[in-house]
Amino acid sequence: MVLVRGCTVGKVVVRLRTVARSPGWTLPSRVVKLAAGPGVVAVFGAWDSPWSSVGLLVLGVAMLAAAVATRDHRGLSNLLAGLDVRAVPPTGAAPMDPGP
Repeated sequence: MVLVRGCTVGKVVVRLRTVARSPGWTLPSRVVKLAAGPGVVAVFGAWDSPWSSVGLLVLGVAMLAAAVATRDHRGLSNLLAGLDVRAVPPTGAAPMDPGP
């Protein structure tokens, strides 16, 4: 889902999508997003070690810090991948202003 649409199932449900800041980098950005977000969580989840919990905690703190510290509150995976998050207007609605 991340490689094809550029977002997770949760973003689809709440009508959000990601857009690469450089259009030519859409697929590489999606690969980075997958590796830096769900990919890292899956690796820590599959890692059979007491350190996996520490890794998940550190990752969670880093994700929270990225969301708070960035001007547009992008998550860590979107920040590392150079992706912006946009709202998807309902079908038939006028396009939404992306804001500043």
